[in-house]
Amino acid sequence: MKVALREAGCLRFRPVFLTSVTTVGGLLPLLFDKSFQAQFLIPMAAAMTFGEMVTTVLILIMIPVAYSFIGGQMPEEHEEETVDAQDVGEGDDGWLPDYLQEDKPHASATAE
Repeated sequence: MKVALREAGCLRFRPVFLTSVTTVGGLLPLLFDKSFQAQFLIPMAAAMTFGEMVTTVLILIMIPVAYSFIGGQMPEEHEEETVDAQDVGEGDDGWLPDYLQEDKPHASATAE
């Protein structure tokens, strides 16, 4: 489970971090604007800026930590359940419909 958390963290870090940085960067001019028209929008910009920073910390740090605590309390037999990528989609009990499987011809293709 630790390996999965580490891989998921590496995959999620860049898009989440860049989205948060661009959102906060876009709100900073509004947050520090001192014009009369901006006075009504500054509280909204402050709430969105700090909310984005808090949710970024929650998504990137707190959720993986919570999963690691929950995963540490799981019984050992459930921790090792994995699906082999080669088993998915093979045979009649695969997730693909019959007409998309390569082994079987489609009914409309055989009817002429």
